[in-house]
Amino acid sequence: MRARAPVRLLLVAAALACLGLASCDPGLLRSIAKDPEGAAFLLALDGASKDSLFVEASDCGVLVVNFSTSIPNDVYPHSPPRLAVSLTLLLRYTYYDGTVSLKGVLSAETRDVHKLPGDVIIRPTFTLSSPGRGAGGEGGTHGAHGDTHGSTLLSAAGGEAGTQASMQGGARGDTHGSTLLGGAATRGEGDTHGDPRASSSTAAAAAGMEAGTRHAWRVPGGVHSYWDAPAQAAMVHGFEASFALGDPEHHSWTLTCDMDPETAYVYNPSKQLNAVDGRGIEQPPYAEPRDTQDKDTYVVMKLTLGLPVALMGTLIVRHVEYYQSLGVSKHIIYVRKRDIPPLLLSSRKLANLCERGMVMLVLWDSVPAHELWTLRYDHRIAFSHAMLATTGLPATLLFVDLDEYLVTPVPGLQGAPIGELLQTCAGARFAEARLPRYHALCGECSLARPEAFLWGLSAQEQFPRKHPLAWYTLTNFVKKPTTRSAVDPNAARAVYVSMAKPRPGLNATAVSGDCMFLLHIVHMVQVQFSQRKVEARFTPDARTLL
Repeated sequence: MRARAPVRLLLVAAALACLGLASCDPGLLRSIAKDPEGAAFLLALDGASKDSLFVEASDCGVLVVNFSTSIPNDVYPHSPPRLAVSLTLLLRYTYYDGTVSLKGVLSAETRDVHKLPGDVIIRPTFTLSSPGRGAGGEGGTHGAHGDTHGSTLLSAAGGEAGTQASMQGGARGDTHGSTLLGGAATRGEGDTHGDPRASSSTAAAAAGMEAGTRHAWRVPGGVHSYWDAPAQAAMVHGFEASFALGDPEHHSWTLTCDMDPETAYVYNPSKQLNAVDGRGIEQPPYAEPRDTQDKDTYVVMKLTLGLPVALMGTLIVRHVEYYQSLGVSKHIIYVRKRDIPPLLLSSRKLANLCERGMVMLVLWDSVPAHELWTLRYDHRIAFSHAMLATTGLPATLLFVDLDEYLVTPVPGLQGAPIGELLQTCAGARFAEARLPRYHALCGECSLARPEAFLWGLSAQEQFPRKHPLAWYTLTNFVKKPTTRSAVDPNAARAVYVSMAKPRPGLNATAVSGDCMFLLHIVHMVQVQFSQRKVEARFTPDARTLL
């Protein structure tokens, strides 16, 4: 048997190479080498199957680019004199009837800061520049060698002479240097003056396109500090802008940011097809919203539970099966590339759900890990990415974690489709519905161990007719629970951990726990409450929730 181990390792390595994941941890290779059937399963996946199992974040019709800079520190006296700031820009680009519409989310973070009653203010200006047909730049823009993600990094150090030259002398609003801590921001044609919705027009149509087109817009926002240790300041800010474009065939740009003048990206949005449903950039404005019960519902989650990834496959399948029974159309799950092999090997059902389109695994490696605050900050960016990717669709996004289950105590609504639940409890056409979230515990389980075993295959075999939620009879119905959100992506600017940011003029709807709420399986991964706290905070709930 020992002599076959190297063969198994080669088999698994070949399987991972077929999936484009051969750079995984060698320890992972050794652990899954014990499962030759699993390795054979991976090898059996052909190219079409691989493409249906996961997609890149940049294949969802959303540009994902990163900028970085350092700024003087005038806010935090106990922090370094200069703060390194990382910027991630998520941008959705659509075109219709001579107008380009931009909808985006800016995330920014700086570390090693100390909590004070003040915020770092940044006002970066982003610029889309086109050198025009006669300037020689269009050929370079289109010469991205078939870039499938719609953007190519032109320069990360030192710039590129041709690119920089094409940006100078363009339309009004040329910016020079960086906008620093709350100082007077450079004014450009797309200057929002505090209103990120402000639109700007380029030079008129054909003549402007020959000479080169330039559009600049500013995103004002604060980088807020938090109590979390190690200290870190971060923010996520949504914005919208639009400009006229006379030539509908010309969608080749250079994207720059004034806070990082040495970095530029070639951006070809017309190359981007949205893997969510195959849409391109030519999209009409979103029509009158449909009633909630007539929309598709997508569950969106970012895996962060403190379990080995190999154990999450079964939990994901449980989650998908439950929400499918409520009428959810798809799960959009953000994962790192290293997590794909153990997820696939831990559950063949999960791979089948991916191939059937019921689960979309979105590779999140194009965005920095934000490891100092992964549980919160990374959620904001992933959730906002899903919001941008589904903008234009008649859909509702439900942002929950793997240990959160939607239930209703109303007998007449139990078993009803999720669209009917939301319409009854939140209204027919809400921008955002904030759902109360209550901790729940298994009433018959020991408090000394996590409850993940209730959700595994052995429990499913032992109690085939009893859903794990039926064990959860202890709940803490606090007066002011935390919330999770169900969001119309067309009505949202950005999405945070527990709530969203509706567009101006729209408001969030608070859902009553008497109609619908989320059960948080608080001990699914680890024990968090002692016996004394359980007795003080939790009460038996005799209501039927399923």
